[in-house]
Amino acid sequence: GPHSTPASSPPSPALPATPSPALTRTRASSVKNVCTSLLEHCEEIRCRASAMLKRTFLAALAARAGGADDDDDEDGDTKPRRLGETFVRKLAITEYNKLSVQDRTSCLAALCSAVLECPSLYQELEAAMREKDSLMKRLREVQRDEKKLRIALTTSSSAAAAAAAANGSDGAADQQAQKAEDEELKQAQKAELADLVVEKEEILARVQIVTDEINRMPLGLDRRFNRYWHLKLSQEKGDAFLLIEDASDHSLRIVKDKASLDTLMSKLNPRGFRESKLIKALEKKAQDILPCLPAQSCKVTPPEASMDFMTGFKTEAWAICSKEYRKPPSSEVDYAEHPKTFLVEKLKADLLDVHYTLPSDAFDDEAWDGPSVWIAKVKSATKVYDLRDILGELEGAIKDKYLDADHFNRSPRVVPGAWVPRDADFDDDDEDQGASQSQGADDDDDEEEGYIANEGDVSWLPPTTSALQYRLRCLDAACTFRRSTKPMCVRIDAYKYIQRDNPRNKDGTNFTVIAANGQAKVTTTYTRER
Repeated sequence: GPHSTPASSPPSPALPATPSPALTRTRASSVKNVCTSLLEHCEEIRCRASAMLKRTFLAALAARAGGADDDDDEDGDTKPRRLGETFVRKLAITEYNKLSVQDRTSCLAALCSAVLECPSLYQELEAAMREKDSLMKRLREVQRDEKKLRIALTTSSSAAAAAAAANGSDGAADQQAQKAEDEELKQAQKAELADLVVEKEEILARVQIVTDEINRMPLGLDRRFNRYWHLKLSQEKGDAFLLIEDASDHSLRIVKDKASLDTLMSKLNPRGFRESKLIKALEKKAQDILPCLPAQSCKVTPPEASMDFMTGFKTEAWAICSKEYRKPPSSEVDYAEHPKTFLVEKLKADLLDVHYTLPSDAFDDEAWDGPSVWIAKVKSATKVYDLRDILGELEGAIKDKYLDADHFNRSPRVVPGAWVPRDADFDDDDEDQGASQSQGADDDDDEEEGYIANEGDVSWLPPTTSALQYRLRCLDAACTFRRSTKPMCVRIDAYKYIQRDNPRNKDGTNFTVIAANGQAKVTTTYTRER
């Protein structure tokens, strides 16, 4: 059969029962070479699979971030949608006092970020640095005087003892008088020394406060670059926190008790470059950190301002009427009678005050229906939408010579999506059509977006009392109510400093100053050092 062995084939030799040492070494070497080849092949496959997986992940991530429309990608007209902050979107439809604590905190953080770029902050820092220099100079003088007094006290005591031993019993009366004089001088020196010690402690405390104002530094960093802060809420030692700021998302964690602090100290590496310094800083601050442990719970409740607080801010028009011993219309309003709509009543009263204080010839009769009709509209209005149109009517009726155009723009460029997001269902065809119309209307404004609002058109303002009050206060500050009185925006220096977005200096600053003649000029010679 096919599997039968031919008769002519020789018999196979018999294998030895135990292999020889040379054959064993040969087989082991072959197995080792095969295993090494397999390991190298597996490593090559793993590297190729990892690279392929990475490319696939990056491609999927880029496709997700780049947008969904291939047509827009081909045209090259895709623009990332600016979503904006949550509190900004809520402020477009609701009042500030109705925001949650988280939204108010986000708003406060945004305002702090804006203040950090303000030139006035650099002036405050420079003033704090000058104060620190004067304090350090006085501190050196106090320390020098303290050292002299301590040396004088020690020297006088030893000299008095040596004189008493030399005189012995002779001149007992003179010795007693000299001793009384030395004791009196010693008491005066001790009192002066005590005053110097108190002054030194006060200077050191003030130096620490000024140093924190100039540059508050963290206690240190750990291996993951997390920053550790000791935050004091008041002068009491127990009213403080030991915070850990995460390096990735800047979230904060609190060390709640001493057991957590001991665990943290045990996990830090004393040989590490950053953690060794952090350990020394924590040990140095132990007297301030331990009294604030365990950390007390901080209850955060939404603040509710009283009606008197929210209606107590007067306008410039009200101040001028008071100086002239005239009674403004807002003085006749009792906000307690309108507990639910007192913000609307406050806005109406401020509108009437501005109109009442302006001269009768400050309005253009062709721009509105007349003062009597406008006053009737204000008094009968009950909705914020109506008051927004009434405010725009007042803006459009005021003549140009009664307004400071450098601080109040009646025709701003309104850009959709500048501070609130555009509608997610915005039609691309409508966008293209609107773009073509704007291009056909004005070829010079190809790169500029939005439209220029007409005088008196404030429909772009959010329909809230906060937005309308802010616009009205800007108008109130820019109005020239009397020829002998300059507008508030000219009298107050804070209106002269404007911080632009684009930096001009090498250190990232941009000082835009409104000159006396009304021109806005950018000063590039000022730096943080100056």
